[in-house]
Amino acid sequence: MRMAGKIGRDGQSTSATSVVLLLLRRLSSHNVVYLPRFMVSHMEGVTEAQRGAATREGNADPLDPRDLTEKLAALKQQMLSVMERTFKNRYLQPDKLTLVSPKLAQNLADRSSEQRGHLIAFFRALALCHTALSDKSEPQELPYHLDNKAESPDETALVAAARNVGFPFVKKSKDILT
Repeated sequence: MRMAGKIGRDGQSTSATSVVLLLLRRLSSHNVVYLPRFMVSHMEGVTEAQRGAATREGNADPLDPRDLTEKLAALKQQMLSVMERTFKNRYLQPDKLTLVSPKLAQNLADRSSEQRGHLIAFFRALALCHTALSDKSEPQELPYHLDNKAESPDETALVAAARNVGFPFVKKSKDILT
């Protein structure tokens, strides 16, 4: 199984500690990349200096940040719409959805898609093969809200990405993973 993921770091400094949030932003499966094409330069860590050089060479970035935000929100809504029509994911946290790809949702929904089996195997592995723990912070008020905790922020990001596309890790016991 050939799978690759791109994880981005969004850090925010607090008083004595540094908080690092890792987000799964790009996935490729069997030579299919799940990232909107217009997002590639924005997700690959292109600096302002590199954008300035591209502008001088006539290769300016066609989207300003506001347009990018609007376009990404529209794609996110499109992806969520496909996923909602396809299956019920009680554990989805739309505000934490970072892997935005309507094509991914469509391939998961299409039972005749060659990619579907590869994606299911990949996300099943992400949901089950890790050392993360799952916690329900408020089981009475939010029974399907899962907080994943792991030693590695990378691992937390991968488990959260699996949860948000329909492969939640709920709990583990001595003999069972759910």
